[in-house]
Amino acid sequence: MKLTECQASTDYTKYWLSPYTNSQYPDFKTPYLKIKEDSAKDVKVDDIVYWVERSPSAAIERKISVQCGIIVDVYPDCYVANHLAVAEYITFRLYDEKTEKLFTDTASWREYFQNVSWRKYPSKKELSDSRNLFTFNRKPLYELIGGKPPNLKDIDAIKAAYKSGIICKRNDVVGYASCPYSEIDKGSWKPILKSDYESDNTTLSKSLTFATYDDAVRLKDCIEHEYDWVSGLTDEQYTLLEMDKALNKLVRDGMLESDARRIAYFMLKQKKLVDIEFRTLHGKFQWRSYDNKKWNNVNPENIPLIEDEV
Repeated sequence: MKLTECQASTDYTKYWLSPYTNSQYPDFKTPYLKIKEDSAKDVKVDDIVYWVERSPSAAIERKISVQCGIIVDVYPDCYVANHLAVAEYITFRLYDEKTEKLFTDTASWREYFQNVSWRKYPSKKELSDSRNLFTFNRKPLYELIGGKPPNLKDIDAIKAAYKSGIICKRNDVVGYASCPYSEIDKGSWKPILKSDYESDNTTLSKSLTFATYDDAVRLKDCIEHEYDWVSGLTDEQYTLLEMDKALNKLVRDGMLESDARRIAYFMLKQKKLVDIEFRTLHGKFQWRSYDNKKWNNVNPENIPLIEDEV
């Protein structure tokens, strides 16, 4: 946001004054840029890196986390990474079997369900010792082969755990994105495997990919600090913030600042501003009331610019 500095804060940021709505905002950009300067350099395939991941509703649910992964592709403007996860093994037992089957790889896990046959559905008496047709559990592989969970903050420990197989790419976790179910048909049943597999490829901005956990945490703290500030805004303050975001995007894309000020002047004269939402579309500023489906264009050429009233 292209703003004019007006005062220094006592804690985290400086404050800036919007030239469009005359609103005052904390400067989250400066610390954000400093963090980006510490992004990982000379990243190669198979390097282990950290990044901050936000859920689509992160601003509401605060689902922001530091992730650790391994680089699988490097492009001129981005990286592609897979999440790292604790390797697991699966135990599986049908209700009438005495011993559990153990699976440590996805191939054998899937092969089992491909070869399992239909069987007679058991009576209530036959199921008396078991509430389910089968039991299914996932457990950390380090419990089976020895070892301990790795400290994801320690890059050397992660490298050692990855080499030993205690952690792996999330795609490689046995039975990734799959779960067994019972299929029943005319008095017969068999266990089947349903899979919702999706590629774990995650595209990362080069300036937001870090070589250490601590650097990623700094970015996470910066984001959470901004969320805390936004959550404390009144409805009117939040509306002005959204308007400023839209106008600044248009100015970055080539709109004259004087035209952005004209639009702000027009919008600030609207009644019930808190009931209005904004967006940009094809270089134009649009607005509508929340109870109206139609978007309205604002043509700055038709609005006089009164500098001292903006």
